[in-house]
Amino acid sequence: MAGGRRVLAGSAGLLLTVGIPAALHSRGSASLAATQRHTSQATISTVAVPGSQPVNAASAARAGVSLFSGLEGPASIAAGPDGAMWFTESIDTIGRIDVLGNVTTFRDSQIGMPSDITAGPDGALWFGGQGQIGRISTSGQVTTYTDGSIVGVGGIAAGPDGALWFTEQDDAYVGSIGRITTSGEVTSFSDGSLGAPGGIVAGADGALWFTSSSPGLHSVGRLTTTGSLSVITDPAIISTNSIAASPDGSLWLTNGATASIAQVTTAGTVIAHPTGISGAVELHGLTLGPDLSLWFTAVYRLPGQTTDSAAVGRLTALGTVTVFPSATLQSPNGIAAGPDGALWVADSLGGPDDGGQIGHVTVLGTISTYTTP
Repeated sequence: MAGGRRVLAGSAGLLLTVGIPAALHSRGSASLAATQRHTSQATISTVAVPGSQPVNAASAARAGVSLFSGLEGPASIAAGPDGAMWFTESIDTIGRIDVLGNVTTFRDSQIGMPSDITAGPDGALWFGGQGQIGRISTSGQVTTYTDGSIVGVGGIAAGPDGALWFTEQDDAYVGSIGRITTSGEVTSFSDGSLGAPGGIVAGADGALWFTSSSPGLHSVGRLTTTGSLSVITDPAIISTNSIAASPDGSLWLTNGATASIAQVTTAGTVIAHPTGISGAVELHGLTLGPDLSLWFTAVYRLPGQTTDSAAVGRLTALGTVTVFPSATLQSPNGIAAGPDGALWVADSLGGPDDGGQIGHVTVLGTISTYTTP
């Protein structure tokens, strides 16, 4: 895949096209390892959490990113089985927003400090947390699963085997990969080469793929559902965080240190796609969009600036990167495709009180702003 062209799109729709270097190709170094496995039954606690009265966002027509604000630090977002988007907030709260802008929040101390969220195979949403895995039904029933092997959960994803898989690390930054069935049976896979795992996704090959980034170790790992582990290291894989899979079998990673998106092909070739964003750059969320492009969120500070800027970007299969700067997003994190053919973004800052907001981005970059009363 050749390097494409970077397109910068402003909110007024003006396009500026500049050349970017060809994508960098290299062959990743793969290693195999045997994992240690521990299985136990989690302690299960269930409580019905009444949702807040839905609040409908009022629209103010502008061009670009639609924002729903008045929240408390949204971090991760996922499409639910009910046609709405579900997201985690900083403390004790899971939120729901439908495509019409109706926002409902579910708040209870049992939720704790949720991290990542994903749709499960059982018609509910599953989320990670500190020392627990959580489940929330679309009606607001919250179930938490605690087990001695579950520590600080980072990413979570539905696996091809009908279970949920998650990354975790303890206070000593020793990482492991966990698996939990919908009945609460927990299995932990650990190995000294895991480092500090972050994002996780089910690949087209039926395995779980995850990022790992710790001092001196930056890699992407592959774990089969039977516990066979392989780790790929490459100079193009550095400061990885989020991971996404595409139908062709490729895995895609955010590389914050190099402001690039890395592609790992089924043959193990690693290709770095520069985003073209200059200055100090942090790449956060990454997802496969409804247009089969990779969409990512970014926070950056251009040379000479004293404040951060934010953007949503798109990388097509042809290697073309389009960056959509936003004057309203402040700290975009998770991003996910919605049932309306658009992208939805969890912005942990922003809004009238800087408490956070939810962004809505069309694949054409049309921008409008929504605020909650």
